[in-house]
Amino acid sequence: DMPRKKRNEKVSIVVPDGKKVGDDVMFANPHVPGQKLRVRVPKSAATTNKFVVSVPVPNPLADQEGDHNKIPRHVQMTLDDYSSVFDEWLAADIAVWDGQGRKKKVSQHHERMAKFDPLLAKLPKDLCTPLDGTYLRKVVRRARQNKAKRAQSAVNQQKVTPTTTKSTSNSTVSSRTTTPIVPDAAKSSSNSPTSAAEDKKKKTNKKDEKQQDAEEEEDDESENDEDVSKSTTMELDLPTLGTNFAKRKMNMDDFA
Repeated sequence: DMPRKKRNEKVSIVVPDGKKVGDDVMFANPHVPGQKLRVRVPKSAATTNKFVVSVPVPNPLADQEGDHNKIPRHVQMTLDDYSSVFDEWLAADIAVWDGQGRKKKVSQHHERMAKFDPLLAKLPKDLCTPLDGTYLRKVVRRARQNKAKRAQSAVNQQKVTPTTTKSTSNSTVSSRTTTPIVPDAAKSSSNSPTSAAEDKKKKTNKKDEKQQDAEEEEDDESENDEDVSKSTTMELDLPTLGTNFAKRKMNMDDFA
């Protein structure tokens, strides 16, 4: 969007009485008070008695200071790329000339300043903010600065991302530790009077079972003591001269 100092708008003109095709007609510009314009009646007005002409309309921005051109970012980046490639080509061209022992008639600085001249020749001349080499070099410089800022911002964002992730995990752990513990229905129901009586009855039964197990263990121990005493006690007959020992089976308990 590059506003121009003047723009044209179409207006309809009615052929005055006594005028014919080829005659000049004077009329007032409806967009500029006091401005008179002259136009020749075209052949197309012979049947319709009217015709359409374009009249200049001044742009109010033309009298305001500042940069009125809105150059898109992709155009700025394209100008930056063109400028960089031109400078690289110019440096290589100078090196070739120096290698051949020749010297260019135009200085390197002059060629660099005129790098945008072919482009400026194709741009409009009646802009509210004129375009020239100085203006385009300013656009390129601004584009490079913005590119560097975006690159630095991306680096800073990458540095901040791990910290954010860590803080998020800490908040997750904190939320886990602060989660209230809801008691189970079974535990809460144990406080009722019916459950208390059942618990008391279970405890009594367990006590009786333990007591019965202890009595049975005592009976088993007493029986074992009797068996041991029987197995370890035996009567021996003292032998006399010429007496033969009676045959008797021996147990391992006899030698304990």
